[in-house]
Amino acid sequence: MDKDKPKVFPTMEQIAAANAAAEAKTAQEQKENFIVSEAEKRAIEQLELEAKMQIEAHKRGEKIIRPELAENSEKKLRAVGVSYDNQTSESKKPIIERPTVENKPIKPITDIQNKTYEKPTNVPYDVIPLPSEGKIYPHKKSAIKVAYLNASDENILTSPNILENGEFLNILLNRKILEEGIELKDLHVGDRNAIMIWLRATGYGEMYPIVVYDKNGIPFETEVDLSTLKYKKLGAEPDKNGLFDFKLPKSGKNIKFRLLTVGDIEEIEKLVAYEIDELELPYANIVTHRLERMIVEIEGVTDKSIIKDFISIMPAADSRALRNYYEEIESNVDLRIKVEVPGGDLIETFLPININFFWPDLGV
Repeated sequence: MDKDKPKVFPTMEQIAAANAAAEAKTAQEQKENFIVSEAEKRAIEQLELEAKMQIEAHKRGEKIIRPELAENSEKKLRAVGVSYDNQTSESKKPIIERPTVENKPIKPITDIQNKTYEKPTNVPYDVIPLPSEGKIYPHKKSAIKVAYLNASDENILTSPNILENGEFLNILLNRKILEEGIELKDLHVGDRNAIMIWLRATGYGEMYPIVVYDKNGIPFETEVDLSTLKYKKLGAEPDKNGLFDFKLPKSGKNIKFRLLTVGDIEEIEKLVAYEIDELELPYANIVTHRLERMIVEIEGVTDKSIIKDFISIMPAADSRALRNYYEEIESNVDLRIKVEVPGGDLIETFLPININFFWPDLGV
């Protein structure tokens, strides 16, 4: 977040000195000054509660614990059939300790913005089929209109500022997607990859030069024909809402989940960066962040706070099984390639997509 932007929360010293009622009012006023996504709202609410818990715990000389699991967890989890009856009193609260963050301003995370990108009109385009066949979207479009790269796009591809902050792909692809009401952030990652590869192949040619390492770790140059890449279609049929059914093998719970979008991935990446850089956690909660966005229903329950509590104590076997099934059915462009090494042998690898993909003249 830019340094000149106001912080959602004051420092811990200011919070400790404030009256509880005044603190709540101030926090509410500050939150209203931001247009935040659903994920950011949850993060802000969690940080606000965590700040209050830290003050109270500090007064009692206690160690800080995760506040979102400290109250009513048993009642919430019973709604999805999780029982505590056979647990010991010591294990009834599935609380995971986190290191405290003292004497540091608490900053809100910055999620992907709801920007409106300029879409060109009266430009040459083609209709690109999507690996998902549109089955996971409300619009159900199996193919969308995408404009060809043109000279004006060079303004984006040659801008050092856009290249440095990583915004070029969002700006470029949103300009090229001509379908009304469809933005890059709403697309599944596999569909984004299909559009990106089509743009590169039609803009700079189907032959893509890459550097590959042989079995001995020695690099060599070769080319890949992007037109030979195949689609990996959905491995299961979603329901009318684009959701997939799965039974967790360990707990036996029936869930519904969705495929993650480009916007989901960007939000997760920013949450992870926030936890590592700002909260200075020794690890990032990337697995739980992904599960919280994937799972939309457990045993018919759709309450997000209940789902979040369930995920926090989900057996590792269930988490792994769900993630493996997700990868199995996820649609995408099949990026597995076979290349011939000097000497004639073939090796299997994955197509590397790096800065040369849209900047073939850089030679790096």
